[in-house]
Amino acid sequence: MLDLVYPFLNFKSFYSLRTTSKQLKEITEQPHYWKVINFTDYPTFDNKVLIDRFSNDYLHVVNVTKKNNSIYSFPKNLLLHAKHIKIIML
Repeated sequence: MLDLVYPFLNFKSFYSLRTTSKQLKEITEQPHYWKVINFTDYPTFDNKVLIDRFSNDYLHVVNVTKKNNSIYSFPKNLLLHAKHIKIIML
């Protein structure tokens, strides 16, 4: 059931949904729910299209605002340090 509504949820709604029950939190720990995180309210392409386009050993941060459509790419090994991040500015 979650897979039916997941494509229509923004990250804030998805994360709120995870807090509603322990079972939902366990289900959403699966990696495919974390491949694309859209913090904005801007609609984007289908997640599969995005994953296929950006598939490699980098984490991609995409600015989807109309002012600046930049793509920032970082090696995935930097994620080991993600637990120290306090602020992400986009």
